[in-house]
Amino acid sequence: MDNAIEIQQLNKSFGRQSVLRQLTMAVPSGAVYGFLGNNGAGKSTLMRILLGLIRPDSGQFSMLGQPLSRALKARVGSLIDSACLYEHLTAVEFLRLMVKLKDIPSLEISRVLELVDLQPDQHKLIRNYSLGMKQRLALANALLGEPELLLLDEPTNGLDPTGMDEIRQLIARLPRQSAVTVLVSSHLLDEVEKIASHVGILHNGQLVREGKINDLLSAGQGLLQLNLADAAKWLPLLRMSNQVRLVSASELEVSGIRKIDCPAIHYQLINAGAHLFQSHFDSLSLEQCFRQSVTGARK
Repeated sequence: MDNAIEIQQLNKSFGRQSVLRQLTMAVPSGAVYGFLGNNGAGKSTLMRILLGLIRPDSGQFSMLGQPLSRALKARVGSLIDSACLYEHLTAVEFLRLMVKLKDIPSLEISRVLELVDLQPDQHKLIRNYSLGMKQRLALANALLGEPELLLLDEPTNGLDPTGMDEIRQLIARLPRQSAVTVLVSSHLLDEVEKIASHVGILHNGQLVREGKINDLLSAGQGLLQLNLADAAKWLPLLRMSNQVRLVSASELEVSGIRKIDCPAIHYQLINAGAHLFQSHFDSLSLEQCFRQSVTGARK
């Protein structure tokens, strides 16, 4: 199975407001897929559709190669909205209750507590947990039963930097430790850039960009820094086809180019007799890629 989630031509409106429009996307198996968009872009609506909480108006989707069913839901873990925890219980008491409700072996409790690094605190009352610890416990609950797919809707909302870092590290290691595919929605681009292998950018209910995060960033425009002798001498040569700025007597900056274009610039300089000492290319950040995609979608 190449894709854990496949969505085709999905539409959803609430009254006259169109929330998802002809949405088509694919989440590869084993990926941490960052589903990006501004608040109101339609991320949470899609999560609820995938979990069967609301119905789409049209279109179709499958998860783990199957249409939505009760049997499929047992293979999917989720954390949607804020965590629902019983704070008068300890973590282990809460999970004992959950395994009974889900009809899952109690041996699962130790496994998920270890996954989220809560074993040392398993006998503390949940009310005494930090927000980050509560969110990790909610993830432990979502991981009961060894799901093959995990849907997380804004999992770091409301957390302090320490809590965000804890959740980020946990999500990043899940595919390796638990063989689970993760779809995580967020508007925090810097967070997603640190954990995702793939991203999809949602704008006004439409997917405007999708792919491996490294491919998207390297395909976009970045900045090339060149260290060479007599930099001012080569300014006219590069200005013929590029945006170039003289930084110092030995440094030029070429902006608005792709990484794949750098060898041609190097060849152009060296072939003309320049002494090129060093070259460094800065790729787009995910935030810059997001802005370019959204701006392009508005045109």
